[in-house]
Amino acid sequence: CYYDAKSSGQSDLHKGNPLQPHEMFEQDNFTGWDFDDTWAILEGVGYPFLQYVMGGRMDNAMIEAQRFPSELWKGRHYKLTLTVRNTGTFTWDAQSNIKLGAVGGQDDLVPSRYFRQPLSNDVLPGQIYTFTMTVTPEDTGIYLTEWRMINEGTAWFGEVFSKQIEVIEHRTHIETGIWQLFK
Repeated sequence: CYYDAKSSGQSDLHKGNPLQPHEMFEQDNFTGWDFDDTWAILEGVGYPFLQYVMGGRMDNAMIEAQRFPSELWKGRHYKLTLTVRNTGTFTWDAQSNIKLGAVGGQDDLVPSRYFRQPLSNDVLPGQIYTFTMTVTPEDTGIYLTEWRMINEGTAWFGEVFSKQIEVIEHRTHIETGIWQLFK
């Protein structure tokens, strides 16, 4: 048994063999695994997966980068981005049902028009795609925003992006500097 030591948070060496994230993407690290008939891997891109998953199709995604500040000012416009890598076995076709979705079908921070974001171009296995959304927070408070890829009508897939964001009242530069001193 192998596991990603970083993302799993496991430290007990008696329950399997911990690997670093980059080691999880290399076939040579999975001693004894049958990559001819049972397992498949996109070297350097994603974890091993069973060849028969979804009739040979495996949708998977990894969050590569994000620009979601931890703190936003009420009433100010922000351009948020989430960059996702296709770590599956099939191309994400821009005309398909592959989208970025707000987990649970809603997000209190982001306008509803962004709850399901389609692709504007095809994304081959191993390639990245950046989703962009513009928000203008209207109310102060703490918000949890969560996003994940979805094959609409089939299944959610890939890594979940989750971040807590605080929306605060707008301050002037002087007020912000003083506020930071006493924070």
